[in-house]
Amino acid sequence: MLAGLLALALASADSGNAAKKQKEIKAKSEFLIAYDLGDPDGNGSLPEVTAFRMTVKAYPAPDKKLEGLRTFAFDYSSTDNPNLEKELFKMVKDLLVQKGMEYSENNPEILITMSFYSGPKQQYAPPSTIVVQRFSSGWNYEAIKPEPAPAAPAPTEKGASNCGKFFRSIRLNFLDFAALAGSEKLDFPPVLWTGEVDGEGSSTDLRVPARAMLGELLGEFPQATGKPGERKVYQVISGALGIGVDQDDYRIVRKVIPDSVADLAGIRPGDIILSINKQKLSKNYADVYQAYGANYQAEYRAHDPYYKYILSNNGATPVELKVKSKQNRELDQLRITPELETNYFYCDAQNICSRVSWQ
Repeated sequence: MLAGLLALALASADSGNAAKKQKEIKAKSEFLIAYDLGDPDGNGSLPEVTAFRMTVKAYPAPDKKLEGLRTFAFDYSSTDNPNLEKELFKMVKDLLVQKGMEYSENNPEILITMSFYSGPKQQYAPPSTIVVQRFSSGWNYEAIKPEPAPAAPAPTEKGASNCGKFFRSIRLNFLDFAALAGSEKLDFPPVLWTGEVDGEGSSTDLRVPARAMLGELLGEFPQATGKPGERKVYQVISGALGIGVDQDDYRIVRKVIPDSVADLAGIRPGDIILSINKQKLSKNYADVYQAYGANYQAEYRAHDPYYKYILSNNGATPVELKVKSKQNRELDQLRITPELETNYFYCDAQNICSRVSWQ
């Protein structure tokens, strides 16, 4: 099952020793449980699971060293939707700052231009010019030819119905700012790196998939990741306490995320959650399966308090937890308001999945 593969991919890379690493591998993150059970009818209720299928293409300049570049700025040029351009550039800024880069308006090493589209695929025309408003420059160039869109798969998995209606595309050009600012007239644009990401989905609002699209695209800068161009990224929106639970017994806390609501409430690894809102928790899916057979997922959603009050929580409704503390063996009554979280993970062609590094 995909969730089992995901759980194996979530061990922390910076574990201090082998014993600690082994313990973390046993922890199942809340968003994995949310993935297993979330939004089965696609009606927007929490947990919400969306699959973004995309094609990522990146073209670094072969004669340029990109690893040492640290500063960047944006060239705003959209006349059709300047507010959307600002939102997309803000996402780009956040993602590049995560990579250790800095925004520098006056003297950056990189000036970034953007083109974007969302609408019917038959109306899409790949950009064939690079225009730099800051320097009143423009060049024609050979467009990156879009590959034919794959046929939309049958809706047999989460998010499948999200595909096949509107075409969305984002292209970024990283230009050499010093070359642009120089006195020499340039016959060709000083492109350091060009990246394009596109895909199809049910919403024409580009902001819906943009975070996932830009995250995967900018993951290819300054060095390629080695991932295939055709990709699938899942987004899971759910309520969360900020814990990882035992894969065999969801009542046992195996991991507590620092500064999460669980951490601030005093929950620690080894504690046991006995009830939520005075309702006992199920041990795991197998526990429910024995009672309800093939309908175990629907029954879990209908009856398990962890799903009803934590994973389905929008971050506004407090819950009452009865917790058995590992340290003092006492029963604690805690009142906690879950947090609303958005998590992303990438799956390859073999459905081997891992949490993305850019969220």
